Amino acid sequence: MKHYQHETAEIAHRQAQLMREAEVDRMLQAQQIYQPGLAARVLTNVGEWMIAGGTRLKLRYKAHTNQPQRHSGYAKA
Repeated sequence: MKHYQHETAEIAHRQAQLMREAEVDRMLQAQQIYQPGLAARVLTNVGEWMIAGGTRLKLRYKAHTNQPQRHSGYAKA
């Protein structure tokens, strides 16, 4: 009976050791630095270019509408 208990304890110990090693491997993979590929870098640059262009257009057309708004519901005192 003690032989069976000893084998069971060894199996449980080995399983726990394998689980710890797997957890360490998982944590090491999660800590690796993300390095985007060519497609991701190109899309990022295109997106930044589009945002900058939209900002320039917004400023260009906002400059022509800087006249004060007249509200018909307000009377000057």
